[in-house]
Amino acid sequence: MGNLWHNLRYATRALRSSPGFMVVTVLTLALGIGANTAIFSLVYATLLRPLPYRDPGKLMSLGESREQLSNIKISQVSYPDYLDWRKRVKSFSSIATYSGDAFTLRVAEEPKNVFATQVSANFLSTLGVKPLLGRDLVDGDVQTDGLHVAMLSYQFWQSDFGSDPAVIGRVVQVDNMRAQWPTLWA
Repeated sequence: MGNLWHNLRYATRALRSSPGFMVVTVLTLALGIGANTAIFSLVYATLLRPLPYRDPGKLMSLGESREQLSNIKISQVSYPDYLDWRKRVKSFSSIATYSGDAFTLRVAEEPKNVFATQVSANFLSTLGVKPLLGRDLVDGDVQTDGLHVAMLSYQFWQSDFGSDPAVIGRVVQVDNMRAQWPTLWA
């Protein structure tokens, strides 16, 4: 322990005698610690932090291999295949599906291009998520004709609708279909 204190006193005297070297040393340490902190924060946020869902360790992503798409190893499952899997698979407590696409959203006659995700009715319940406002999706919401149902994300609700709770229940036009927002997903 005596050697440690002796070495620390010697290092302090050496740094005091050359202030330029001390500034470079302190800046190097600060940049190194800052870079390490930034990289760890990024890795934690993207790779290490558990997903904000119920039992995130039990979530799985399933897909199917298609020979006609040589550059894609696993692709999404078609909706009829999903329905078939849902009927037959007994190994999972719940199976939900999603698919992303671009849409034209028309609210108050002003069209806007948005990227949205089409989900099955049990999507939120599979993730263990409750809607912030409104109701959860139900199997009756999946239909081919009539009024469709759209789920509004929290970020989109804040950015485009100013966090107005009256937007729930409003009828909008998505592409050439009419849809209603029954829920707000945080």
